[in-house]
Amino acid sequence: MATETYNGWDNRATWNISLWISNDENIYRAAAEAVDTLNRCGTLDISLTPTWAKAFAKVNFEDRWGKSETPDGYSVADPSINWSQIADMIKELS
Repeated sequence: MATETYNGWDNRATWNISLWISNDENIYRAAAEAVDTLNRCGTLDISLTPTWAKAFAKVNFEDRWGKSETPDGYSVADPSINWSQIADMIKELS
C-alpha cells in the first residue's frame, strides 16, 4: 500500500503547520531570525531539532492566535505531524 502525502509533506497536518510558519510574516521572521542566530553560533544542526520546531510552533502560535493551533484548526499536539520535516523546512529559512 502506497503512503499518501499532501503537497509533498507527510500529511495535511504537517503541510498546514509548515504553511503557517512560512507564510505568516511574524512567525516567518521569528523563524528566520532564530535560524540566523543559530547559524552565527554554529549550532543550527544540533539545536534545531524536531522538539525545538514543535516548541517554536507552540509558542509562536499561542502568541499570534492565543492557542497552539493554526487558524485552520491543526494543533501542534497532533501526533501525526512530522516535526522532522518542519525542522528541515525552518532550517532553510533566512
